[in-house]
Amino acid sequence: MVECQMSQKRLPLLDLTRWFAALAVVIFHYFYMVSDVRNDYPYAQCFIKYAYLAVQLFFIISGFVIFMSVDNKKGPFVFLTSRFIRLYPAYIISVFLTFAFVYLIPISYPFDFNDFLGNLTMIPSLLGSKPANPAYWSLAIEIFFYLYVFILLFFVSNIKKLYVFMLLWLLISILNIFCSIQFLEKLFLLKYCSLFVGGAGLYMHARFKNIFYLYAALLSVPVSIYYAIEHSIKLSNILPYFYFSSYTVSFIVSIFYAWVCFSSRIYNLKWIDSNVISLLAGSSYVLYVIHETIGRELIQEYYERFEHFPILIAILAVILSLIIHAYLEKPLSLYLKKIKKTNIISAVMSKK
Repeated sequence: MVECQMSQKRLPLLDLTRWFAALAVVIFHYFYMVSDVRNDYPYAQCFIKYAYLAVQLFFIISGFVIFMSVDNKKGPFVFLTSRFIRLYPAYIISVFLTFAFVYLIPISYPFDFNDFLGNLTMIPSLLGSKPANPAYWSLAIEIFFYLYVFILLFFVSNIKKLYVFMLLWLLISILNIFCSIQFLEKLFLLKYCSLFVGGAGLYMHARFKNIFYLYAALLSVPVSIYYAIEHSIKLSNILPYFYFSSYTVSFIVSIFYAWVCFSSRIYNLKWIDSNVISLLAGSSYVLYVIHETIGRELIQEYYERFEHFPILIAILAVILSLIIHAYLEKPLSLYLKKIKKTNIISAVMSKK
């Protein structure tokens, strides 16, 4: 769950927002990329076709949370370890689950053992392996963002200095619009860094109450919109019947920034603090990493036989993510945190 050092209180609305973002991605994959959304869900297609933009919301929240994590952690290795514990348990569960599904049920998206080994690294595509779930592409971007922050933490002592580097990163992203260099674009994640930097700026504003950081975050908005429209154009060339409005994309991305800014100021909401809502919010990452391959293959196989089958699979994906989060991911994460804490205590005692 998201915790805010500046107030020592959780940000439950931001947690729940991540779950809705994950659900939006599920809806896009199940209803737009697989089923015939135009004929089967004509009244919902306007929402469904823009649900892919939820990944942009994920990155904005990640920028916010990463700076919160850096502000609350001591040293680059503590930061990197905490990120590993946060991401790897659910990820590795999704890898084993997907490969088990592949070998139990013949599907049109086959893997071999080399693919399995590549997926254990969290960056399978870079190693020439087929991702167990295509949705892993965004995890690779997150990981590289973490690595860049990890490296910078060796040279800067606080988040204010770190944010200066973030602004320089944003400046390079802006220059890339006018003079694109493919190698640098991929190496420095220039099409996505504005989202991370914008989220980081929103955290800095919430943390220090300085209007400069809000203006800096607002600078990320038009850059994010530009790259979101560029991504939408690519989707329109890949997916049949996909069309979009640049104005709608611009509005949605702007709303994402406004919503994260608003959510970061809401601390005590009793209805969100209920056990059910907390469980739902905590399962967002699991839902994102497990849903695509298994759900897509099942829908492709049975879509013609059962009416509204994508809805059923989406509900089952949510239920499965709740079970995995409660009984597998959470206990595994707690175990890793316990090991981490024990190692830290041992290191301190040995120095004494």
